[in-house]
Amino acid sequence: MSESTVTRAHLTEAVYQEIGLSRNESAELVESVLKLVSDALVRGEAVKVSSFGSFSVRQKGQRIGRNPKTGEEVPILPRRVLVFRASQVLKNRINKALSGLQRLGSRGVFMVESLNPMPLRRGSKSASAFRTISEVASELNVPQHVLRFWEGKYSQVSPLKRGGGRRYYRPEDIELLRRIRSLLYEEGYTIMGVQKLLRNGGPKDAKRSGDIAPPTVRAGANSMQREELRAVLGELEELRNTLRKLGS
Repeated sequence: MSESTVTRAHLTEAVYQEIGLSRNESAELVESVLKLVSDALVRGEAVKVSSFGSFSVRQKGQRIGRNPKTGEEVPILPRRVLVFRASQVLKNRINKALSGLQRLGSRGVFMVESLNPMPLRRGSKSASAFRTISEVASELNVPQHVLRFWEGKYSQVSPLKRGGGRRYYRPEDIELLRRIRSLLYEEGYTIMGVQKLLRNGGPKDAKRSGDIAPPTVRAGANSMQREELRAVLGELEELRNTLRKLGS
């Protein structure tokens, strides 16, 4: 039977790939969960994880044991021992995996196909995982400051924010940004035009919104350049307002 060990690093990588937090935050999340479980057990409390199992601490009294080398009787002091009881769901999954054993050769050698070693591999995130602003900027080919500018102009763009101003975008956030980019850069809509589209039922109804005038093509800078200039101007205005507040 193949043997492998799942470590903290594996758990951290799984959180990173499935949820989309940074690897540092994923590690902090794993550590906080493990600490919560450990602290509860130290206090003598039981920890139950649905569909997985329960951890509990059992008190064992003093008893007489025997030294295996000399055969001499020695007292074993009272102690607490950790007990884990697997849930029926987990037992069923384990037994189902073991039912896939295949006999190899005539000597009764077995192999479990579904229990392969688990090497630590840094892979890409799942489709449902959060994306950072740098990942979204790379995917949409849009500078990060433009994404932050859009966030200020379109209230529908609302990524999850964490400490330090870090942004995490859900798949639906990215699709909305993709449509906004298309409207601005490819279909020629202005910022106010896209705002009106979003208020009138969402960007998917853009071509069916008869009350919105068709976009006009302007000479000079292209749509992406104009949008980047607007974003820079917006950031400069915010900086000016901040400086004014500090000086007052």
